[in-house]
Amino acid sequence: MNFVLQRLNGFVYFKASKEGGIFIPQDSAREFNYGVALGFEGEEEKARKIFENLNLPAILPFCLNNLGVIFTKLGDYEKAKECLLESIELLPDFELPYQNLGNVYEKSSRILDALHYWQKALQLNPETAKSHYTQTQKLTLPQELSQLLKEKSQNQQEEQELKKEAQRLFQEGLEMVEDGKLAEALLAWEKAFSLYPALSGLCTNIGWIYKETGKLKQALHYFQKAIQIDANDFLAYYNLGLIYYEQKDYLSAINQYKRAIQISPQDSLTFYNLGMAYYQLNERVKAKEALEKAKELAPLYPNSYYALGLIYEEEGNIAEAEKAYLKTISLDTEFIEAHYNLGFLYIKQKKYDKALYHWLKVEKECGEKRPELLKNLAQLYEELEYWEEALSYYIQALSSYPSQPELMLKLAKIYLKLENKVQALQTIEGLLSLPQLENGIKDEAKKLYQNLSQER
Repeated sequence: MNFVLQRLNGFVYFKASKEGGIFIPQDSAREFNYGVALGFEGEEEKARKIFENLNLPAILPFCLNNLGVIFTKLGDYEKAKECLLESIELLPDFELPYQNLGNVYEKSSRILDALHYWQKALQLNPETAKSHYTQTQKLTLPQELSQLLKEKSQNQQEEQELKKEAQRLFQEGLEMVEDGKLAEALLAWEKAFSLYPALSGLCTNIGWIYKETGKLKQALHYFQKAIQIDANDFLAYYNLGLIYYEQKDYLSAINQYKRAIQISPQDSLTFYNLGMAYYQLNERVKAKEALEKAKELAPLYPNSYYALGLIYEEEGNIAEAEKAYLKTISLDTEFIEAHYNLGFLYIKQKKYDKALYHWLKVEKECGEKRPELLKNLAQLYEELEYWEEALSYYIQALSSYPSQPELMLKLAKIYLKLENKVQALQTIEGLLSLPQLENGIKDEAKKLYQNLSQER
């Protein structure tokens, strides 16, 4: 359906037209006009949500214009300017956002900027543009420019005072962070932000605290704000990458890391994280390239070698995987996952003593008691025919995996190896009492039970 533009106190709305106009789906036009009605009646928040959710490209400039009016009503002049400037960029011959932008600058006491945009609105459409420009021009003739310059100078002085106080609060927050007082630091920095939001590093640090405390939505907001203030804020891009990675949005993470690398091409951690993002997407060639670069920049960082080990192992390159894992633990003797993975590599090669060494390292020196490790150690000791050790680890594993038939059957067999038939029989009886046993385990358990019963 075709619609023509109508103007209402800064808003634009659509009126059906049989001749010419813009083609817009009727439902979208109705929703749009409903937003205008809400905004005009003072329901700014409801109207804002409507315009933010209307994604039709044909009406985007008009949504942005109306959002600019709404944010102006709400007193958020920065957001209003952002919306109106984007509206102008999309539709530069439409006079209304220029007029509304002039209104915003007037409210911000930036009369010269207001004059500029009102004049532009009049040039584009003198018939529909409001009379703000003409009225203000009478009050701001050239002889009064000196007064405007004086006022601007005063504003700059006030701005410097606000910046100085924001800097003091920023430094105070840094000291609080050193003392582990994140909540207090956040309060100081948010107060600084209210005074002077463009202070270098401020938004990034606020975002960092929100990220550290798990409030990722707020963290994203401040990191994105930091980039708006400084398009070369390395830490903002880097932390955005970390958040997107945590949210499993690996493509977005890669884009942020790449931008961070453009700013700081010698940062090894960024290359490492880039490599891990590629790894999650199974792009192994790109992952290895990034991880090799990270290794080159920081040859003592163990995580890069470990990640390369993962890739080599998945590729079936056991020799290179072993080298990478061994290098990892040479740099960090308590790197648990490297020891653990080495154990599996050596099991595949039937190097059981080496596998045992690394898994015991995980359990004893690294303090890890993961249930899967206990089970693996039990099976390894069984393979080596160390029955007492196998028995001990099967019992420990069963405490983590209670009533697991496979483990109970293995435990019974170990008891038999140690000629402890009483314990073997009790274990088999407990196993047979479990519901829904697999046929293979059930049959084997019954056979063992019959043999033991006959021997009694």
